[in-house]
Amino acid sequence: MELASIIGYIGGIILSFQSLPQVFKVWSTKSAKDLSYASLLTYLMGGSLTVTYGVLINQPPIYAPLVFSMINICNLLLSKFYFESRYSLATTKGDDNNI
Repeated sequence: MELASIIGYIGGIILSFQSLPQVFKVWSTKSAKDLSYASLLTYLMGGSLTVTYGVLINQPPIYAPLVFSMINICNLLLSKFYFESRYSLATTKGDDNNI
């Protein structure tokens, strides 16, 4: 394996773990109100294009770690939707204690 590939994998792995603290915080607090749909969707679009590029030029150091990161971002996006809809249902019923 070339030095450039090793550096690419290491950098990709570090970046792919950047969203894990946010995933843990969202699940522990059961709230994603501070996350922006626009930011999450923009990251997914850019990540999808970068993964596609990495696959097209056959460069696993580009696309392999990014797939893990995109799974984390999808988790945040789904969590935001879930917790917001749950909050919306609870406040509609007038039960703010079960949020």
